[in-house]
Amino acid sequence: MSAAETAPKPNRFSGLLALVRQLIDYGRHLATTLRGNPHPLGAGDFAEILARITRGLLRAEALEARLIRSAARPAGCGRPRRRDSSLAAGSYSSSR
Repeated sequence: MSAAETAPKPNRFSGLLALVRQLIDYGRHLATTLRGNPHPLGAGDFAEILARITRGLLRAEALEARLIRSAARPAGCGRPRRRDSSLAAGSYSSSR
């Protein structure tokens, strides 16, 4: 099989999914680089920076999974319509 045959079909989320994957790759590279180089910052600052990068990577991976799930759904299959605002607010008229 060629790369063209194994590549996913373009859909409405292709561009966003590619961007999220690039951000994940960048974040992993940044974390690896920071771990491998001596740093002039204090140990606490460095640990906090790595913790934030790791948290960002986890969020980006969760977004990637959500985009993949959303891309698998048909285009017309969206969220259900909201109910009428008067019904949702509970403003019923009672006539007793």
